[in-house]
Amino acid sequence: MSYFKKLGEVFFSMLAFLLPLQTRLFIRPGVVNFGYLEYGTISLYVTDIILVLLLSFLLINLLLPQTKKLLNFVWFSPQIKNDYALITLVILELVVFASIFFAPYCLLAIYKYILFLAGITIFWLMKQGRFFDRLKLIYSLLAGIFLQAVLALYQFFTQSTFANKFLGLSFHNPAVSGVSVVEAYSRQGLLVRWLRSYGGLDHPNILGGILAVGMIILVGLLVNRNKWQIKEPNQRLFVAVNYFLLFFLGIALLFTFSRAAYLAALVGIMIVLSSSIRCSLKSRMDPRSLDCGFILGFSFLFIVIGSMLFSVVDFRLFNDSRLNQISNQERIGGYVDSFQSIMARPISGWGIGNYYLSLYAREPYFQSYFYQPVHNVFLLVTAEIGILGGLLLLVFLGIIIWGKMTNFRHNSVPLALIFALLMMAMIDHWLWSLHFGIFFFWLVLGIATWEFEEKSLKF
Repeated sequence: MSYFKKLGEVFFSMLAFLLPLQTRLFIRPGVVNFGYLEYGTISLYVTDIILVLLLSFLLINLLLPQTKKLLNFVWFSPQIKNDYALITLVILELVVFASIFFAPYCLLAIYKYILFLAGITIFWLMKQGRFFDRLKLIYSLLAGIFLQAVLALYQFFTQSTFANKFLGLSFHNPAVSGVSVVEAYSRQGLLVRWLRSYGGLDHPNILGGILAVGMIILVGLLVNRNKWQIKEPNQRLFVAVNYFLLFFLGIALLFTFSRAAYLAALVGIMIVLSSSIRCSLKSRMDPRSLDCGFILGFSFLFIVIGSMLFSVVDFRLFNDSRLNQISNQERIGGYVDSFQSIMARPISGWGIGNYYLSLYAREPYFQSYFYQPVHNVFLLVTAEIGILGGLLLLVFLGIIIWGKMTNFRHNSVPLALIFALLMMAMIDHWLWSLHFGIFFFWLVLGIATWEFEEKSLKF
């Protein structure tokens, strides 16, 4: 492996590993009615610096003569001309750029546009997939997610968090209003507020989302392990590590109490298993097999831990509690507000990143936490960049899904990842509204668009 390829792989693996890290420099905090607003904040993250270093390195590689190029930079090849998803993405980028000129807060729109460009750059680099080892990149991402899971376990068992500005961690007290908790009655009839695990991220739903994606990837690795050409002496270690990670991510997911993440993980794993249920599962569920031992052992532990929290999970999922009622009312109100914002500017939109200003224009006297994005990425995109932009995003994702559906058996993991992202996008906004969400969405979508003709690269 050449020096350039090694360095490029290191930078990209660092980006995947440190992606959940929220360490940043505040450039211009968002302020509305004397209160802080995350969605109006301009910041420089550690991952931004790593991405800039990676792109600078790749640019040097392209410009230096007599070096093996790490990127295939042919713009007008027949392959590019027939890539309808890429063409749709280019048009979407132009629509996002045009929305800047209609934004009330132009500087914020420019910042969000740069983040969007960074996201689709990550997607394009992932789609290329030539200058890095795919398995190493996947495990770099999984290692970062695992650290978030460990932090989530600590937060739930101690029912506390700690703040650290260098790690981007915030303090969350379950006794304080506004912190994400689950309220459930104890055996003594007392109402107890259980802190939902945040990890190092902004909300438990975000942590749940990345844990769900990590679990889908791990199940895909286990089901299709032979296609990654793992050497015989390392296969048992490969299986053990993956089951260990799957168990810990599953427990951490349980402690987020995120209904959207539960659903995304369940549906995604079912899609992966459905493609190989006849072939691989039958042999691996032999009572003497390593898989059977891990599945039975970890399932027993998971059931024991889950049964200890059954009342809390049941209260969160199936009871119309006070907090669930408030959450549902806020979501319905958000949908109504989004339709009003879309109707006010159906063509131009309010500008990327400027959705909260569409709310402020109608209701300028509320506290800052009132101005939240609608909990639906597609409504949010339509409100910010117009109906054309919303349709282009749907067409772009539809083209990718259609291409994968034509060979479902070899593309079950990519389809599972895409559908998991879609489910989270339908009932939350962080994949479009937050820095981490933008990078994570395009990174995972890039993994989902990998081509799997070669045996060594199949999921």
